[in-house]
Amino acid sequence: MKLSKNSWLGLAGIAILSTFFLLLPEPQPVQNSFVLGPVRVFDGKQQLPEPQYIEVRHGLIHSISAQRPDPDAVVIDSRNPDGSPQWLMPGLIDAHVHSWGNAQQQQLSFGVTSAIDLFSAAAQLPQLKSSRDNIHQAQQSDLWSAGTLVTAPKGHGTEYGMQIPVLHSPEEAEAFVAARKAEGSDVIKIVYQSERAIYKSMPSISRESLQAVISAAHRQQLKAVVHIAEQASALDAVEAGADGLVHSFFDSRISDALLQALKSRDVFVIPTMTVYEAAVRGMTARQVLLDNTALDLPMAARAALGTSRNPRIPAALYQNLIENTRAMHQAGVRLLAGTDAPNAGTYHGLSMLLELTLLQEAGLSFFEALSCATAIPAQAFALPQRGQIAVGYRADFLLLPALNQPADLLSARIYKNGQLVTLSRNPPQRPAVKAGALADFSRSDKPLQGAAFAASSDQMMQGKSSASLTLQPQQSPASLRVDGKLVPGLAYPWAGVAWSAAADYQQGLDFSAISTLQFQVRGSIGTYRLLAFSEGNQRPAELTFDVTADWRAVQIPLSQLTGIDASRLSMLVWSASPTPQAQDFVLELAEVSLLSNSEQ
Repeated sequence: MKLSKNSWLGLAGIAILSTFFLLLPEPQPVQNSFVLGPVRVFDGKQQLPEPQYIEVRHGLIHSISAQRPDPDAVVIDSRNPDGSPQWLMPGLIDAHVHSWGNAQQQQLSFGVTSAIDLFSAAAQLPQLKSSRDNIHQAQQSDLWSAGTLVTAPKGHGTEYGMQIPVLHSPEEAEAFVAARKAEGSDVIKIVYQSERAIYKSMPSISRESLQAVISAAHRQQLKAVVHIAEQASALDAVEAGADGLVHSFFDSRISDALLQALKSRDVFVIPTMTVYEAAVRGMTARQVLLDNTALDLPMAARAALGTSRNPRIPAALYQNLIENTRAMHQAGVRLLAGTDAPNAGTYHGLSMLLELTLLQEAGLSFFEALSCATAIPAQAFALPQRGQIAVGYRADFLLLPALNQPADLLSARIYKNGQLVTLSRNPPQRPAVKAGALADFSRSDKPLQGAAFAASSDQMMQGKSSASLTLQPQQSPASLRVDGKLVPGLAYPWAGVAWSAAADYQQGLDFSAISTLQFQVRGSIGTYRLLAFSEGNQRPAELTFDVTADWRAVQIPLSQLTGIDASRLSMLVWSASPTPQAQDFVLELAEVSLLSNSEQ
């Protein structure tokens, strides 16, 4: 179960087709060799002065010319209905994602043709390399990955329920980096927090270890990027030789010393403003996407983007991030567009539109922002043949009727390796649950539908809460008992029992036909919480219910679980509610069932 503090705070793709786009004629390329034109071109760095013809041969850009290059080639007419040339630009590159499940398909279907994964399971790395070398595939984005990150014991990255190696001392750095390189990591990602940081979150490697890992990475011809969350850590990372910072900060306005160090050492920065803005200010997704009734957004996207605002964080802090990004841009620091999807408030691919919007808010022109999402990340991470419209490069590009603002990207036709992408924008359908009993505790603690009931607590986040389960089949009603202790200290402490839809916590079940969750409950008197998660949305919907010493029935309409996608519900958690002091509690759960819409 993944309930990270960073995910819940939001600190740490486009399922949209306009009506106009639906009316445009579909091009019909022959395999992945054709001529496209005439088109106006943004090549990733600049706008070309006149319309061009782009010749593609076997998935690569063969020539760029103001004249039709081959009279015998198949030509895809790329003019608008009024006769004006359409626009061609490189496919987007998301410089900060975490990719699993169908994330690469989702990214590609929304115009992200390449992405940089900055922490995921090392086992997938060989397949990623094979896929991105395949010039015939048009089913997913190409992914470069850091694989396992570098972190301290109990540091950030260890809280997700999977065992990963950790760094104990500078002396281990060389072997640690060599092990990541042997696994197939393309870049080394380091989690670091300075001892001078204003606030402390999770344990961090030392500054000496930071320097040792960066030096080891460079000796082994790998770039080293550093996850930071505040200015003191950023300065330490730059002075230690980091190639890039993967996040920015809003604890304070950027200092002249840090600006000068970033510029003089040519360190790039991925501000990931989207994930911060969603948590701290929570306006942009609604203004740009959710309130636009003309956009056909998938429910999964609406759920992921709609409820990430954390009222505990003053919204005024976000202005520091805007001003810091503005100052870095004005100083000539390389900025890369990255979303940190699928953290709370983000959606693979779709959030790139928001990141471009926020870069403009920080003072970049639209085409400067597009460079941050194409040529600049390709250069920063040395991605071969990506990020530009140039001879010899992959024919990964977007064809658009207009190119004046981020919203224009919604009508893009997407090409991968010279092939028109035909992937669905909607996530795959999940099996439907049935109305009726979800559990029969007279027989087993295994649910009748879904994967398992299990004790759950914040210990996975290095919290001090605890929970244990006891099956009580002989009681009336038969029940599942939770003996727990909720201990304050984390931003979101929890302890209780979780129901999961599948062994893979990222896979859900379709609850669309279900109107109500009902259950019997008794226990220690007080207010408890029901948390509900759906796929791709790491921040839960949350409702409270009261518990008494006597059995009572609770009914929760699913319509009240706002901000999640009921067609992909993945987890339910019954948890004690936080209090100022630690509290022991007993919670007994019985007769968990689902009511269909027709039963209400």
